[in-house]
Amino acid sequence: MSATTPNKNTHNPSHTPKSLSTEDQARVNHYLSSPTNQIERAPFKPLKLLGWLLLIIIGLGVISRELGNYFLSQLFGG
Repeated sequence: MSATTPNKNTHNPSHTPKSLSTEDQARVNHYLSSPTNQIERAPFKPLKLLGWLLLIIIGLGVISRELGNYFLSQLFGG
């Protein structure tokens, strides 16, 4: 790219984004005031999620091992 060609990716600070029309702004306000968006939720707890995930994976592993031991003992008369 030459020095005389303007870069289309540069940010122009004097450019302000267009505001919404009154009809579109009314739709946005209606959507944001709907009951779905007014629910207070508990904060996300990633360690709790990790704990549940580990518990489920370990539990499925134990069940798999026990089923494997049971069926292998049935097959080979252990």
